[in-house]
Amino acid sequence: MSRPTAVFKVCEKDVELMIDSGSMYTIIPERVFKVHWQDVNLIPKDINLGGYQGESIDILGYMEGNIRYGSRCTTGKVYVSMEGPPILGWMHQFDLKIMLHPRAPNQVLVVDELTLERVLSGAEKVFCKKFGWLKGYVHKVKVKSNATPIQHKLRRVPLSVRDGLKKLLGEMLEDGVIEPVEASEWVSPVVITKKSDGRLRFCVDLRSVNQNIVVDVFPLPNINEFYLPL
Repeated sequence: MSRPTAVFKVCEKDVELMIDSGSMYTIIPERVFKVHWQDVNLIPKDINLGGYQGESIDILGYMEGNIRYGSRCTTGKVYVSMEGPPILGWMHQFDLKIMLHPRAPNQVLVVDELTLERVLSGAEKVFCKKFGWLKGYVHKVKVKSNATPIQHKLRRVPLSVRDGLKKLLGEMLEDGVIEPVEASEWVSPVVITKKSDGRLRFCVDLRSVNQNIVVDVFPLPNINEFYLPL
């Protein structure tokens, strides 16, 4: 099956690019570059690129400019390689809001603007209004060995919100978000605020607690490290 392509206006020139969801960057070969941009001086390359089989891609440099598809436009770097097909990277596909049609892979599909409300209303059954539970794991907070327990004074709750707070606490108890305790060496103040729709927001000031716990530190990869091996 042939690779899907479409004509884009790259730096004001019409160029047929392959729609490649596996390439992070937009790349054009030197032969195409010489046809349209003979007088353009390339900027020295700032990255090293490799193919999906691990082979090195010879990059001569890059130019910066607009990439258009219909009325949609994005800006960014266009890398120039020694050889290979012209490719539109997925970063520019995302910016242009285009994708391959799921039922006709050789067709380009222009994605309409999506709002949070449209997504939620279209998939209402997918979302649960109750809290989810992680089974088979209990998180334990490790306190520093030299930590001194801190008990903050009670912050009085206004009478106007006490009935609502009582109802909210009952819901949180029922959902398992909180549980009653007899006494604790650690006491943090509760702050109650109102949301834009009038409902109450339950907040706890845990800054003094956070200063006395041992934080789990893991080396999390960034987005580039996730996508480059694909």
